[in-house]
Amino acid sequence: MNDDVRENFNAYKSANDTNKLNIFIASSSREEIKPIYLDCASSISRTLANLGYNLSFGAGTVGMMGKCYEEFNKVSAEIYSYTIEKYQDDLKDLNSTKEVVLDTTFDRTKELYDRADIILFLPGGTGTLSELFSILEENRSVLKPKKIILYNYNDFYNKILDFINYLISERFNDDTIYNYFDICNTEVEVITLLNEENNKLLIKK
Repeated sequence: MNDDVRENFNAYKSANDTNKLNIFIASSSREEIKPIYLDCASSISRTLANLGYNLSFGAGTVGMMGKCYEEFNKVSAEIYSYTIEKYQDDLKDLNSTKEVVLDTTFDRTKELYDRADIILFLPGGTGTLSELFSILEENRSVLKPKKIILYNYNDFYNKILDFINYLISERFNDDTIYNYFDICNTEVEVITLLNEENNKLLIKK
C-alpha cells in the first residue's frame, strides 16, 4: 500500500470503522491472464477488505475473482457468492456467508446489482463487459442509480471508452451516459471516490 493509498485508507477507516457496505467486484475468472492483473485484483481487494467492506462476486475460485476472494476471506469479511448451475461446484472451495445459485448469467447479474451498495469493475473479458453494459443500462433506468466505478487499470478500458465516445459521436448515446459511472485510473482514485460515496451512503443508512 503506497503512501497516498494509506492516507485515504486511514481517513476512511477512522471515520467509518464499524460500518459495513457491500461492494460487488466484477472481474475475470481466467487463470491465463497476465500477472499484473492478478496483482491489481489482490491489491485493491486487500485494501477494501481491510476497510471493512463485504464482498459480493461471481463465485470464481481462480483468476482475478479468486484473488479478490482470498483477500476478503483473510479478514473474515462477509462474502456473498453468486453463480449459475453450470459452475456451482466451485462453491465447494469457497467460504461463503451466503451462496446463491441461479439459472442464467442474466439472473446472476441482476442479483449482484441488487445486493450491492457500490459496484467496482476491474479488468475482465466478455463476461465482465456483459455485466458492465447491463448494469450501466440498469443504472440509467432506475430512480436511484448506484455508484459504478470503472477501474481503468493499465489503461485497460481505453478502447471501451473510445467506443462509448464513438456511440456519442454517432448519436446512439449522448454524453449524459457519463453521469452513470465514474472512471478511476489509480487505486488512490478508487479509494478517494469510495470515501466520498461512503459518506453519502452511510448518512442515508
